[in-house]
Amino acid sequence: MLAVVSANITAKEIFHQDSVFTMLMHDAGLDYRNDPIAQSLRRTGVASVMNRSFVESQPLIELEHARTLLSETPQWVIVRNDEDNRSLLPAADLARFLEDHVVDRLDLMAIPARRREIVACHMQVSLQEARVALEDSGAEAIYVRRQIAPLTYRTFGVLLRQDVESSYALRR
Repeated sequence: MLAVVSANITAKEIFHQDSVFTMLMHDAGLDYRNDPIAQSLRRTGVASVMNRSFVESQPLIELEHARTLLSETPQWVIVRNDEDNRSLLPAADLARFLEDHVVDRLDLMAIPARRREIVACHMQVSLQEARVALEDSGAEAIYVRRQIAPLTYRTFGVLLRQDVESSYALRR
């Protein structure tokens, strides 16, 4: 036992390496952290925190379609192009643009707005997994989806990085 403890301390302090046991768990995809933040985030699913106030749209739309989108009073507009790349646009920025400009056709990716890079996650993941997905991808938000048929997904909500962080702050 003394040899194992001294080997772990030597590996950690001198070589800045995790123990063999921790590396094996990490390689197997298991979460070995037991801090209070990770525990709290693992217990909560994204479906309980996600924002359901959104609409989806193609980048190029007519003025009348833009007004129809805003008539539902969403907080967010998920802009998706043909390659299934998505971006998150605040609906308030779209409404502000429509007040100031008279156009027949809009390109949602060209109007002045604070767009966020967005990445997908499944509806049944935990906030811990969502946090890891945000860190790995570098995105600022997640759109929560579920498969409803083969190769067909439905979006159910939007989750921002600060939503994940605030959900932990509320539980402390």
